[in-house]
Amino acid sequence: MTLPDVIAIRPARSEDAVALAELANALDRDQGGAGNVHSAETVLRDGFGGDPVVRFVVAEKSGEAVGYAMFSRFYNSDTAETGGYLNDLYVVSALQRAGLGRRLVAAVATETAKRGGTFLWTGVYAANAPARAFYRSLGARDEDARIVELDGESFRRLAGC
Repeated sequence: MTLPDVIAIRPARSEDAVALAELANALDRDQGGAGNVHSAETVLRDGFGGDPVVRFVVAEKSGEAVGYAMFSRFYNSDTAETGGYLNDLYVVSALQRAGLGRRLVAAVATETAKRGGTFLWTGVYAANAPARAFYRSLGARDEDARIVELDGESFRRLAGC
């Protein structure tokens, strides 16, 4: 039995909120952020509230969350199909490169397909060569696309806030 086989991949539950926030903040730190964006309250609000905007799957070893994927519904107007958008993928450093990322993405793809989805999109920083190689190993196309974002003052000005 290999290490990934003894780790359960399952849909997250509301009682995972603290662990999910900790993992999301660890991902933020790994990407150069302060690592203090998420809290159990934001996870509960956004993933388990009355109108959840994201869903989670968890990798669990001996009762401890050691990885997660966050995803949401997505619509591709080019093909008139629904699918999923993989917002986050993270595995604790001690277990990276053991196949858990692949299993988490597969769980997200399965959940997306159960809801009629036919594709999965995600974003990867251009400079993150290991992540780009990982997604290519899954069969993803590494397109020359750019994500643009309106936020902060630019967003408020445009929205009239």
